[in-house]
Amino acid sequence: MPTPGDGSELRNGIAMTDAVAMVGDLRRVHVYRKEDGRWVERQVLDPSLAVPPEAFFSFGAAIAIRGSQAVIGHARGNNGIDFAPPDPAEAAGTESQPAAYVFEERAGSWIETARLTPDDGAPGSWGQRGNSFATSLAIDGTTVAVGAYSHTPDTDRANQGAVYLFSDDGNGWRQTQKLVPDDGRAGDQFGNAIALQGDTLLIGARGATRNRDFPWHGLVYVFERQNGVWTQRQKLYPSPLSAAIRFGQSLGLDGDTAIVGAPRGLSGYLEYGDARGGVFMLQRSHGLWSVAQALPSLNDKDYADSLGESVAIAGDLAIAGAYQTFYTGGLTQQGTAFAYERDGDRWVRRGRLTSPEGIDYGYFGVWFALSGRSAIIGSFPPGSVFAFEAHKPATAHVQPGSIYATVPPGTSARRSLRIDNPGDQTLQFELNAAAGAHAVSMQPRARSGSGHSTPSGATTGDALDFALDDGGYEAKQSFNFQYTEQAAIWLNRFAAPSGTGAFTVDSISILVPAENGGSLVGRPITLVAYYDADADGDPGNAVRLGTDHPATITAEGQFITFPTDFRVPGDGAVYVGFESTYARGGIAERFPIALDTTAPVLEHSWLASMEDGAPNLEDLSANRVQMYLEDYSREVRAGNAMIRATGKDPANDCIDPAGAPWFTLTPAAGSVPAGGSATIALELDGTGLAEGTHIAQLCVASNDSARAMQRVPVVLSVLPDGAIFRDGFEGTP
Repeated sequence: MPTPGDGSELRNGIAMTDAVAMVGDLRRVHVYRKEDGRWVERQVLDPSLAVPPEAFFSFGAAIAIRGSQAVIGHARGNNGIDFAPPDPAEAAGTESQPAAYVFEERAGSWIETARLTPDDGAPGSWGQRGNSFATSLAIDGTTVAVGAYSHTPDTDRANQGAVYLFSDDGNGWRQTQKLVPDDGRAGDQFGNAIALQGDTLLIGARGATRNRDFPWHGLVYVFERQNGVWTQRQKLYPSPLSAAIRFGQSLGLDGDTAIVGAPRGLSGYLEYGDARGGVFMLQRSHGLWSVAQALPSLNDKDYADSLGESVAIAGDLAIAGAYQTFYTGGLTQQGTAFAYERDGDRWVRRGRLTSPEGIDYGYFGVWFALSGRSAIIGSFPPGSVFAFEAHKPATAHVQPGSIYATVPPGTSARRSLRIDNPGDQTLQFELNAAAGAHAVSMQPRARSGSGHSTPSGATTGDALDFALDDGGYEAKQSFNFQYTEQAAIWLNRFAAPSGTGAFTVDSISILVPAENGGSLVGRPITLVAYYDADADGDPGNAVRLGTDHPATITAEGQFITFPTDFRVPGDGAVYVGFESTYARGGIAERFPIALDTTAPVLEHSWLASMEDGAPNLEDLSANRVQMYLEDYSREVRAGNAMIRATGKDPANDCIDPAGAPWFTLTPAAGSVPAGGSATIALELDGTGLAEGTHIAQLCVASNDSARAMQRVPVVLSVLPDGAIFRDGFEGTP
C-alpha cells in the first residue's frame, strides 16, 4: 500500500471493510479507499485532544470498523507488544487519559462523533495514570466494547482486567456496563482481546491460571446480551491444556465460528518461555461454544514463531500472524502470516503470506485485518503495510454424489448433474474421460548407502509393486518422550508411473525392527492412505483415501503383509503408512522409518507427525510435524516398507459413456465461470437392456487441483415387465 504523504510509519492497529481500511502510525490514523482494485489514501484522522509525545500514547493502538462507523483507541502502548509504564513526571490531565474515539462516515468523510472514557478511570497496576484502557476494542452497530487488561480493582487483584460497554441510544454515547469475570484473579489480563458481533461478546484473558499444573494457560469468556444486559455464559479453556500458551491473546468472530490465538507453547514449550504457537477454532452449536480444532505451528525448528499473536476471520477464511518466524535463510524474525480455509467442518492451512521487504526483525504479521478475501498486513518496525487478495482456484462441487433410476423395460429416465464453481477462476471439465486401466509392473530401484537393497522380484499382469527395500536395512527411530502418552503417523510416498490411471492399494507390507525384543508384538495400528491430489509433494494437504484399516503387529524383524482396499483415483503419488497407538515413555520402542531420497525431486517423502493424544487422521496439517524423515540421514538410501497395488481396477476406473449405450449426457465437456454453475442432462435408457441392475462409473475430470477426478456412480435398474405395478396380491380374486 502507498505510504502516507507526510512520511509517517504505518506500524499500529489495522481495521478494514471491503472498501475502506484504517491504519495507525502511532500518532494518527490513515484512511484508505479501494478504488479500481487499488488502495488509495483519502484522509488522515487525529484525536480531538492532543497528547504530549512523552506521554507514551498511541492513537490507533487498536482500531475497529463496522460499516460506516469506527472506533479508534488512544492508549498507552499497544496491548503488550511494546507497552511501557508511564513516565512519573507525566502531567495528569484529561488529555492524558486513554480514550476510545468514535468516528462516523458522512458524505465520504470520517467525522469524530464521540470520545469515550471509563466512569472509574480504569485504574491500572501503576495507579490511576497507568491503565490500559483502549488497547483493545470492538464495535457493532450502536455498541462499543473497550478493554482495559491491566485494570486493578484492588491490591489483591492487580491486572485482573475489565471491559467497558458503551451504547448510543440516539442521544449520544454513554457507558452502560462494566464487565469483569465471575472468577477474576490477579494477572488474568481480562480484556486483552475482544470480539463483538450482535449479542455475542468474546473476551480474552491471556494470563489466567485456573489449573496450578498449567500456569498462565489463558481463558476466553463468552458473554451474551439479553434485554440489553450482558451476562457471562461460558468460560473456555484451551484443549489440550498447556502452560503459558496465552490462550486468548487474540480473537476473531464471525457468526458461529471464532478463532483464538495462543502464541506461546501450543506446539512445544521452549526455553525462556518462548514456543511455537498456534490457533484454536471455536464452534457454537445449540447455543454453546466449544473448541472444535487446534491448528498448531508446523514450525519444525527450535525457535519461537508466536503464531497466534494476531488473528482474524471472515467467512471460510482465517489468518494468523507469526511475527517471529524465520522463513528464509539468513534473516532473523522477519515474520509471516498463515492463511487457513474451512473445508467442510475442518480448517486447513492454505498458504503463507510474507513481506516483499524481507528484513531482519521485520515482525511482519504483528498487525493485520481481514475482510472478505482481502487482507492488509503490517510489520514493525519498518512501518509498512501490504495488501493481499486471497485467490480461490477453480473448484468443482459436483452434486449429486450418485445417480439412481428405476425403469420398466423399453423406457428411459432423465436425471441431471450440477457442477458449481465457487472459485475465482474458470473451471474446465470433461465427463467422458476414462481413467484407463493398465497392467504395469515396477521393480525397486537399486539404493546406495550403509544398508542394502535387493529386488523383490518383478510382478507381471495386473499388479503394481512399489518397494523401497527388502528389509535388509533397518533405520529406526525411538518413540518415547519423558513418560508421556503420544501417538504418531508414519507415511511413505509412492509414485505410480505416468499413465497408470486408477488403481487400488490391496496390501501394505511393513517391517518392524527386531530391536524391540517383541515389545510391539500384539500392538494395534491403523493403516492409512492419502492421495497427493495437487501433486505438490506435501502430505499436509493430501486427501485421505477410504477409512480406518485396523491391524495388529504380529511379528518383529520380518515383513508383515496387511490386506487393504485403498482406491487411488488416478495418476499421482499416494502416501501410505500407519498410525501407531499410544506409546508410553520409559521403553525405547522403535518403529520403522523408510527413507527414499533418490527421487528425481527431493520431496518430503515421509512425514512423521506427533501429537499429544490422538493424531488427526482426517487433516494431516492439524498435526505437529516432528521431523521430515529424509533429513534423518543424508547418507542413507534405503527403507523398510512396501505396498502392492492392483493396476487394473474396473470398479474404480472411470467409464467412458460411449462404452455404455444406455447412458448419454449433454454436454460432455465445457467450462464453468468463476462463481457460476453448469447443469449436465443425463438420459438413462432401458431399451434393449436385460432385467437387472446396470452400473456405470461417471467421472468428472477438471482443473480443480484438490479434486482433479470425481466419481459419480450411475445405477439403472430395469424391472421385470409389470413389476413396477405389483402390489403383492397377484392371483387374488
